Formats: sequence, structure tokens, C-alpha cells
Amino acid sequence: MRLSPKLLALPVLLIAVSAARAGDFGTYTSSITIDNMSSLSAWSPDFGDDPTTLSSIATPYGPGIKMDYTFTATKGWAQMHKSIQYWKFFGTENLAFYYRKTGSAEKFYVKFKDSSGRLMKLLIGAIGDSGGWQLAQVNLTSFAPAPEGAAGTFDWTNVSNFEFDFDKSDGGTGALEVSEVRIGVSNIVLDDFEGASSFVSNVTLNARGYTSGTYGGPITAVLVSTVAFRGSRSLELNYNMSGGGSPTGGYYTNANTGAGGAAMSAAGMNQLRLWIKGAAGGEKGNIELRHFDGSGTGTSVFQYSLTVSSLTGIASISTSWQLITIDLSAYASQLSAIQSVNFNFDSTSGGPSTIYIDDIAFYNSASGQQLPLLDSMNLPVANTSWSSYSDASTPPAATTKLSSVPGPSFNAIRMDYAFNAGAWLGMSRKSSVDLSFIDGLYFPFKQSGDKNFVEIKIKDSNGSTYYLHKLYDPMDTYFVLKAPIKDFKAFQEDSATPLNLREITDIWISVARNNKASGGSFYVGSIIAATESNVFKDFGASAVMTSLDVVNNPFKVDGTGFNNAAIFKFNLSEPANIRFRVYNLKGIIIYELQNDFVAGDNSFQWNGRNNGGTLQNSGLYIYQIYAKGALTGGDQKFNNIVGIGK
Repeated sequence: MRLSPKLLALPVLLIAVSAARAGDFGTYTSSITIDNMSSLSAWSPDFGDDPTTLSSIATPYGPGIKMDYTFTATKGWAQMHKSIQYWKFFGTENLAFYYRKTGSAEKFYVKFKDSSGRLMKLLIGAIGDSGGWQLAQVNLTSFAPAPEGAAGTFDWTNVSNFEFDFDKSDGGTGALEVSEVRIGVSNIVLDDFEGASSFVSNVTLNARGYTSGTYGGPITAVLVSTVAFRGSRSLELNYNMSGGGSPTGGYYTNANTGAGGAAMSAAGMNQLRLWIKGAAGGEKGNIELRHFDGSGTGTSVFQYSLTVSSLTGIASISTSWQLITIDLSAYASQLSAIQSVNFNFDSTSGGPSTIYIDDIAFYNSASGQQLPLLDSMNLPVANTSWSSYSDASTPPAATTKLSSVPGPSFNAIRMDYAFNAGAWLGMSRKSSVDLSFIDGLYFPFKQSGDKNFVEIKIKDSNGSTYYLHKLYDPMDTYFVLKAPIKDFKAFQEDSATPLNLREITDIWISVARNNKASGGSFYVGSIIAATESNVFKDFGASAVMTSLDVVNNPFKVDGTGFNNAAIFKFNLSEPANIRFRVYNLKGIIIYELQNDFVAGDNSFQWNGRNNGGTLQNSGLYIYQIYAKGALTGGDQKFNNIVGIGK
């Protein structure tokens, strides 16, 4: 099924951050994107005394909203409002997440609950020991109503909870770890190599549950944990085609269940991407896409050399990870039934040689490189709305405990459980926004017209409303407004109840009349909730990275050659491998770089382009730096904000 690429704006939970200076944006140790302002439909003029209109605009920091207002009353005010209480889906998106399971086999369900208590659920399987991190990919159309929920048609536009649930099956104790929950329309992973830890007769199952393995001449394949672009494993291919004659061999990863079986569809995708590196550099081979025709082997769609830059994006295989991107636009009619992706070697490949491959996936480039993040699981459990639940009885029918642990890329949430006499248990996350660990709200803004008061209001699930009230002069240029949570006060002080910061459901941005002011316009960009810190606490003599400075943040891409890139300057206490990623405010990776650096002072730049060389829009982005020491094995991972201005 081809799905609509359109996505409603979501209150996306981004990544926990610990980082160094970031110019005008400060230093943020945790952040949540309240709204990236890409959609006007989520906002409305609300409860204002005077005429108010909203329109979409472009700001130097990305999409924004303009509020035009005219005061006519004696005590006039105008405001724009957004409900952030529920997730809003179409019910046709893809859902993806990583999980790792140990212990007894239980029936593993994923569930959604709407605002009326109705439930939709999908059985992932009877899962015992998973053998490592697994990638689950499902479509929301596969979910079915759960009889334990309220009656009626499920409302995908008002989803209140997301849950992982176990029904007791064979046993009673174990642990579930979950990381990086994504939902939307963007990519289809064929193989991430996070499955079985070794091959049986050189054959294993890929991320789709289909067979993968080697064929032909002298070639071996093994899943390795010592080299991985992402997660804990990659594929290692060892081949030697230099023995004379005309040797051929290769590796296949199927996208179907075999002759006469069902084939995977990549309809709507326009790129094939994977990550590759060599043990020595200069390795050679071909990549082939085969179309499913029912024969068991399929027919070739194309076969390209791995190192033709006009076709694959790289000119040679190096000892660093590189992204191969193949344009599939010319083959759209053959993407509805995929047989396999093959890596082929012959006498021109030479050897003995070794290459590593990771994360083979089909992408819709118009939708970004990944599904948008619903939850990275990167924050400590105490700073999230995740909670555990179980069959209620006395004595307790089941016990559960949540904790934070390392995941494949981000952190993960672990649920340790023990069934006693109970029948079910699980973990659930509310859709409302948690600001309990946040210092304040931050967004770029300016205003024109008269000098007026600006108010930011937030409301919790109990109906308590708190606000911050400031007077600003008209200004022609944007600046980042910082609204500390500690400075908010009750909107109606005589009936105030404490604000429940863990369940924020609404946000307003208001303009209130100042004396004889008559009106004007208010311009606002992406709204971020963040924790601000002046010191990166993980820096120190014993750390792998002992300092970091970001020069030109924000930077402008205007072709002058002056301040046209952000420069990341850092010091390493030992040689280290550095992985640098840039995310947009939907949590989608737009740029990735991974290289080895020597001990001492180093630097690299980001010029505002994605891995395909396309210049990104002006706006705010999240960068992530992961450093792993070559000598001690110590590592650090932290994120911060980088901006592209106009």
C-alpha cells in the first residue's frame, strides 16, 4: 500500500542533550520540540477580545506563524492557541521501534489508546530471548480494535497513550528494552543486521524475516559486533576472486518468502541507501536490485559498480563509513515487488578483501531519511511520562520496574517484570508533554506595530493555567525569547492550584494591550522546551573529548565564503572515532559524518547540506556528536542546537 507522505505536526520528543556552547542559542541539556511551525492547521486564534488572523511565514530560523491583530476594546488582547494533549495521526502511518527481549516467552503487543479509552493493538509475536536488538516495522492499518477497550470507532486524531504489553504465555519473568520509537511515512528497512548473532550454514534472517546468505565462489559472510555503523552489528563480507579463472560469488538479502511467495513492496520509495566501508580501502564489487517474478531468483532491475559516483554517490570504498545512495526514479514500475538486493563479486574484484555493510533501506527522499521520532527513549525514565502497569490484585499479580539503559543509537527504557498469578502487564506513555525537567520555553520572535505585552500561557490536564507576562518594544529583527518556567505564575491567583508540569496539554502565545496601543503583528518560529546549562559536565581530563567549541552558530549560507559553515572545534584526550549527526526538528537525520581523529586539537565543518549535497532550509537543527576512544573504549554522546540563518 502506498501511504500519504503528509504528516500532521506532532509534539515530538527529541533527544536528551549534554553539550558545549552554541552561540546565541545557549547550551541545552534536554529538549522537546513543542512545534516546528511547519503546519498552520494546529494553531487557531482563540478567546481573544479583538480581531486576530494567523498566516504561515518563513523566518530566518525556518517556518513560522504571523499573528496580525487589531485592538478595539478598552482592555484588548489577542492570542494564538495549540492543543498538545494528544497525538494526531492518519491511521495509515508506519510504526518502527527497536526492542531487545530476554527471559520467558510472552505474547508481545503494541497498543494505542484514544481520548475515549478505545484501544487498538497488534501482536508482534510470542517473544522470548530475541538474540540482540530487533527492528519492528508495522503499519497502523494492521492494528485491530482491542475488546478490553471502550466501544466505538478508534480516533487516530486524538491518541492519548502508546503502550507495550505482555500477556502471560509460557513463563513468568524477563526484561524488555525498547528504543527509538518512530512513526510516519519515510523508509522501509530491508536489513539492519541486528538479528541473529551468527550465520547457520551461511544463511540467516534479515530485518524483514526473509532469508539472507552467500552464493557462488569463495566468499563468507558473518555478522560482527566489532564494526557497526549503527546499532550493535554489521555484515562482514570476505571474498577472494584472484585465484584465476572466472570466479563469481556474492551475498543476497531477500525481500520475499521464496518462489510463489509474497514479495515486499517499495512502492512510493525513490532511493536505495546503505552504509559501506572497507577493511583496507579500495575494495571493488557490484550492487544489484532484483525484481520478484515468482521464479525464486527474480530478474535483474540494475547492477551497478559500487564505486561509480554518478550512480552510487561514492568514488571509492574507504576505511570510513560512507553512504551509498541509488536513485530509483527510473525503476518505479518495478518497485512494487522486490526479490532481493545482491552484492556481486567476480575476477575484477580481486582479493582477498573484506567489506562491511550496514542498514540497507528504501527511502522516500521527500519525506526525509527516517521516520520522525515519537520517542527516542533517551531521557531518564524519571524525566518521562512512561509508567508501568500490571494485573491488579492483592497480593500483586505481577511486578514491574522501569529503568534507563544504553540502546542501539539512543538510550533505551528497560522493563523488568515477573508474572505471579497475573495475566498481563506492560509500560505506557502519555501523549501530553512533560516539562517537569525543563528550564524554560525558547523561540525566535519579533513584533511590529505598537509596544505591547507578550504572554506565554500553558495549561495542565487538571485545567490549571500559568503564564509569563513581558513588555516588548517593536523590533525589526528576530531574537530568541527565553521564558523560564520558574517565572510563570497562576493565571487566576485567587483559585490557583499547583501546575502539573508532567502533563501539559495546551499552549497560548498572547499579546495584551499596553495603554493606548492599537495593534500590530507578532512573528514566532519553532518553539522548543529545553534545559539550559553553562557547563558541559562530561568534559574533563578523564573524558575522551575534553572540550568543544562551535564557531559560527548560527551561520549563513549566502555564497560569500564568510561564516558559511558551522565549525566544530574539539580536543581529544586519545585517538577516537567521531560520529556526527544533524537532525531536523522532526527527529530525522539529514546529515551524517563518521571519521577517526587523532589525539589533540581537531575540527570539522557542517555547511548546511544533507548527505546528498542539497542545501537545507534556514532554521534550527539538533546536532549529535558521539565520541568513542580507541585506547580506553570510553565514549560520550551529546546533542545541541545549530542554526542556519538567512
